[in-house]
Amino acid sequence: MGVLFFDGMEVGEGSRLLAALQCLRPSLGTSRHGNFPVARAAVAGFRRRARRGTRGPLCRPWVLAVVGVSLLLEDLEFATALWLAWGGMLRLPSDQVSMTPKTWIGPGRAGKPTWALLLYPSEEGARSKVMGADEGVILREACWSGGGSAALRRLRGARGPSCQLWSFDGAWFTKRFEERLAALPEAPTAVACQVRNGAASHAAAVDQLPFSGITERLRHGSPHSSLRYAKRVRYLSLLNRAPQAEVDWGEMIHARPGSLLGGSDVLQAPAFLPQSVLEALRASCAEASNSGVNKRVKFPRSWVLER
Repeated sequence: MGVLFFDGMEVGEGSRLLAALQCLRPSLGTSRHGNFPVARAAVAGFRRRARRGTRGPLCRPWVLAVVGVSLLLEDLEFATALWLAWGGMLRLPSDQVSMTPKTWIGPGRAGKPTWALLLYPSEEGARSKVMGADEGVILREACWSGGGSAALRRLRGARGPSCQLWSFDGAWFTKRFEERLAALPEAPTAVACQVRNGAASHAAAVDQLPFSGITERLRHGSPHSSLRYAKRVRYLSLLNRAPQAEVDWGEMIHARPGSLLGGSDVLQAPAFLPQSVLEALRASCAEASNSGVNKRVKFPRSWVLER
């Protein structure tokens, strides 16, 4: 532990070292003195001295730019999944890959045409990370009541009741997200789970949503937990540093997705994204081995993300 500390390693490396040792030699942790008390005390001290680290938010222009790249690649399923994750403040990729057709509650006779997600149905015997059964999300964005609603119906209808909803798994989704984000010029280094942080921070800093509403949408039991996600000042600082070209392209996708994808207008690759980059991404996507169990659903272009 001392070597890890003075070499500048993260505290998680010490915890993983202890876990690996106990996994390889389970008998070491069974005796009275075999639970590594000195090493565990060193990890505790390591954690107190280590710099606190939290995931930063990923600004909306970058998320929308990845959605746009996916649409240019005609990967409409990925674009729909990412847009859904932003609007629902979902945990990525765990909330996505655990979805089944029973997760989606379509518009009915209860009022306005609104979709909802029942992420952890109590009848399935599963509980969420925050220990809440029947954890639900209401999709408030207008795009899910138009062409987006038709896309969700088509995708849900193509699956069996207990089948995995998406054709990808968590590793595939994470890899494709990081590839497409890295293909954008001046893009920050980020992982898929930072989309949730960005959605919460955007709601607090730009949409001026009350903190109680952000806690509800994040599905946290306590507002204190939401403080790690909704970072107003940090989000605005990152947003002000985003290149204007990416911001303008993202806002165009957010404002007029239906007209761009419905045939009356065509989504063109922006000047900052060379065709060679798109071809490389398309080749990578075609060569990737998809470990998902479902067959990809073909979406009519006018059905995805229509406002």
